[in-house]
Amino acid sequence: MNGNKQTWHEQHPHVESLNISKGGIPKPRVENVYVTFSGIVGEGHDHEKHCRPEQAVCLQDSEMLDELRREGYPLYPGSTGENLTVKNLCVNQLPLGCILEFSGGIILEISKVRKSC
Repeated sequence: MNGNKQTWHEQHPHVESLNISKGGIPKPRVENVYVTFSGIVGEGHDHEKHCRPEQAVCLQDSEMLDELRREGYPLYPGSTGENLTVKNLCVNQLPLGCILEFSGGIILEISKVRKSC
């Protein structure tokens, strides 16, 4: 715990894929990204929902993609527009204010839940 903030690292979540694009989807895989308060450097924000001073970093459960593939959907990391595909983390259950710590020094705070497009 960090003050009133909850840290989610007990299940050893990790990033399986980093994906960015100048605009649109699918988002190709990249080896690394640089994140500032304004969002991911190099990430296109051509949709009006993303043209704000504070840009979203979108998370997707690897397990959810696996389940959708078993149902016959040809999905892969980046195909639905996410930036980070994560394993061992139920993204839809993360409360506002929680701190995410991943191997490799990646630390993110859930400051807003994005509405579905």
